[in-house]
Amino acid sequence: MRRIVAGAVTAAALSCAAPAAAQDYGGGRLPFSVPIRPFTPTTGITLQVRGDRMAFRFDTSLQCPGYRYEIVGRRVVAFDGRHFAAKAKGSFRIGTRRGNRVTYRWRLRGQADGTIASGRLFVTGTRYLDGRRQKCGAKPRRRFSARVAGPAPVGSPVPPAKAAYGGLSDVDVGRGLRGHVLLKVGGSSKRIGSRWSVFATCGRGPRDSLTNITPPMRLRADGSFSRSERFSAGYVGLFIRYRVRFAGRVSGEFANGTLRMRSRIYTANGKRLLTTCDSGLRSWSASMLRPISPG
Repeated sequence: MRRIVAGAVTAAALSCAAPAAAQDYGGGRLPFSVPIRPFTPTTGITLQVRGDRMAFRFDTSLQCPGYRYEIVGRRVVAFDGRHFAAKAKGSFRIGTRRGNRVTYRWRLRGQADGTIASGRLFVTGTRYLDGRRQKCGAKPRRRFSARVAGPAPVGSPVPPAKAAYGGLSDVDVGRGLRGHVLLKVGGSSKRIGSRWSVFATCGRGPRDSLTNITPPMRLRADGSFSRSERFSAGYVGLFIRYRVRFAGRVSGEFANGTLRMRSRIYTANGKRLLTTCDSGLRSWSASMLRPISPG
């Protein structure tokens, strides 16, 4: 069972208001319905056409020796009606020792055509830890595919084996963009896994964020599925307990459902509660993605 907690690393971004006619896409790449080893990167992305500009936000993994970090990139870039591209670099501190940090760079190229957006992301980095320099470049090339969110499910409740679905939730991930939702059907069409991002409002302090890979859920006869999870994660100075639920129904080329994340944030030793956070029950919808090759 694999879970990803989104890091607080955000690439520099431009900001502008989305016009009323903005077109939104959601998706990424989730190559498995059951998490596998060795390291197999996943990516979530949300995009929005704003006239002659393309706004996007992605999150993905950066694999360093013995540890995996999550990075988030945002940009608003030129869009010629089909193609867009961007690149950025940055760094973030790790631990409390001075000089310990991870530097990274990424570049993204894509195209959007009607209801489909697709492209490639390249991510690599270096970790500086206790005077050592370590490369973080495992599987740097990642393809992605995204679609305009679909309508309510219609048709057969049994999806094709290994089908992938991409879409959006009504979660605000900042700057006018919504959270991505990805689904991946197993080889027997009996189970389905998901990858999604969410923000939760807290009683005190900034919103809490999470990117979760939900383990395979059983597809019932009517195409419905659901899973509730409880888990915890430790950070520098914080300990967080999470409760999440992801549910939906798939039918034909479309799927929709709900998600929710609640968290309790404690001091690092887990003894003193600092605040509680709740995303509330949020809706999502997704459509079948075109198959994409590895890389």
